[in-house]
Amino acid sequence: MANRNVEANKIIGIRLRDERKSKGISQENLWAISGITTSQIREIEKGRGDPRLSTMVELAKALNVSIDVLLPPSTYLNKAG
Repeated sequence: MANRNVEANKIIGIRLRDERKSKGISQENLWAISGITTSQIREIEKGRGDPRLSTMVELAKALNVSIDVLLPPSTYLNKAG
C-alpha cells in the first residue's frame, strides 16, 4: 500500500507541475491564488508527502481544472488487491 501511495504522489506532483507550467503560473502565483504555501506546492510537485484531498481541491480550483486532472485514478478508486 505504501508503494502505491509513493507512486501516486509522484504522479500527482508531475500533473500539478505540468498543469501549473502549461498555464504560465509560478509557484508564488499559485500560492497567491490558492492559499497553499509555496513550500507545500514545491513538496507536492516533488512527489513528497501525502497531500490532503482538500489541498488538491484548492489547487485544482486555483488552476481552473477538474480534480481528476491532478489526481490519478488509483488515489480515489478502491482497488482490490
